[in-house]
Amino acid sequence: MSVFGHSLLRIATAGVLATLPSLSGAREPDVAATLERWGLMGTWSTDCAAPPGGDNTVYTYVRRGGGVFLDRDGYRFKDSSPITRARVLPDGMIEYRVEFRAGGRRVVQINTYAKRADGRIRIFFNRRVDGETTVENGRLAHTGEETAWREKCAPGQAV
Repeated sequence: MSVFGHSLLRIATAGVLATLPSLSGAREPDVAATLERWGLMGTWSTDCAAPPGGDNTVYTYVRRGGGVFLDRDGYRFKDSSPITRARVLPDGMIEYRVEFRAGGRRVVQINTYAKRADGRIRIFFNRRVDGETTVENGRLAHTGEETAWREKCAPGQAV
């Protein structure tokens, strides 16, 4: 093969490799960019003026250590879990994959949120990758009750 042919092969190979996801977890910038574009980064609550607890679990989507995390504060519990994938669906909802630790085991959930014109969000689907569904069409699977709308809290507003 000529020098020119080798150069074209190297350029083509580099181009293909550049389009492949990195094995070192370089997907996080894509996750963060998706969450930012949709407007999900930051702190969300059903009542930003009220302390966490009861039905007011505070959710914070944050970048930390090269990744994106969902920090939950429900007063009696607090956790921080990595978000490993995110995409905006054709209907405008956002879907993300989060990996929780529960009782020493890994629980992977797919959450899908809708956003109203006023900016508030509501979970519409929540299912574990093992098939268990806890929210479907904006309703809790075990009670049929509608999920709550959450507002975005101003920095420092949520208690």
